[in-house]
Amino acid sequence: MFLSPPSIRGPHLLLLLWAVLALAGTTAAPAGSVPGTPSHVVPSNVRVGDLLFCECRNSGLHSLDGWDHVAMYIGNSQFVEAVPDEGVWVANYNVYFTWATDITFGYVMGATQSDREDAVEFALGQVGKPYQPIPIPKNPSPDSLMWYCSELVWAAYLSVGFDLDSDGGLAVYPCDIAAGDGVQMYAGELPLAPRRPAGMQYCVRLETREYTTACSDPQCNDVYYEWDWDDGLRVEWWIGPCSSGSTHSRFHTWKTLGWHYVRVRCKDNNGPGPWSQPLPVWVDAVLGGIGWPPGEGDAPTLGSEAPEDDGGFMTPPTADPPSSAPEPQILP
Repeated sequence: MFLSPPSIRGPHLLLLLWAVLALAGTTAAPAGSVPGTPSHVVPSNVRVGDLLFCECRNSGLHSLDGWDHVAMYIGNSQFVEAVPDEGVWVANYNVYFTWATDITFGYVMGATQSDREDAVEFALGQVGKPYQPIPIPKNPSPDSLMWYCSELVWAAYLSVGFDLDSDGGLAVYPCDIAAGDGVQMYAGELPLAPRRPAGMQYCVRLETREYTTACSDPQCNDVYYEWDWDDGLRVEWWIGPCSSGSTHSRFHTWKTLGWHYVRVRCKDNNGPGPWSQPLPVWVDAVLGGIGWPPGEGDAPTLGSEAPEDDGGFMTPPTADPPSSAPEPQILP
């Protein structure tokens, strides 16, 4: 199922409300596959039989109590899962990037390769069956007529001797599986290097300019941006959360004269990723004050790679400015 369970699961009225919400489609993920060439690759450390956990962007009860959805990896960037619109089907990894966020993975502790493959075989044997909108009582039988996401995963591993329901209740939820002792969660990949910042490269002191970038996360996690302005202010720490792949912009007021190298990086729940390529920005005292407004082609470059990461304490990039430019200085 797509909704995280309420923290109190006893009242039948609450379970009835749960079923009504599911039937109403408030938790449904968009059906169908993503057109075009696949652009997202399953991390290399994910094995057949491992589990994908995620949250839903548009769920009416998003993140009430942990994960909203769970699916099982079957190889070749595909997952078997149960969803409201399709029932039990095989989804390409790309599909999750249309509706999910905070994608992470887990493996069943103690399961051998043979166990994982047998669990996958059980789940694939249910493909084509409809979605189960009412989460209780859970049913491990391969002859079950309907499935919800966490019930399918739970039953698949129960068939090879692993009970992943951490509380043994009438229903099994994605967070029950993730929180149990039988599953070890593990990190996926870090965010990619953001796009090189874009914005004005010739500015006047005390002028405020807008700079934009974008960063994609391999698992569609929300990201946080860190800007290094290289002007004495050093950095703006972890701005966000922002949706993966969306354009991010910041305004900056330039106070320090000379060349500056603007760079940015992102982090997600797995940690920070690499720095972007730097954008050279020249700051003058007054417009045309030195009679030489340098163009981008005149700016010193830092080569093909961004400055080396220093563990979060940025050392400003170094490069020799053109001989006709004054040394950087801070004016009162």
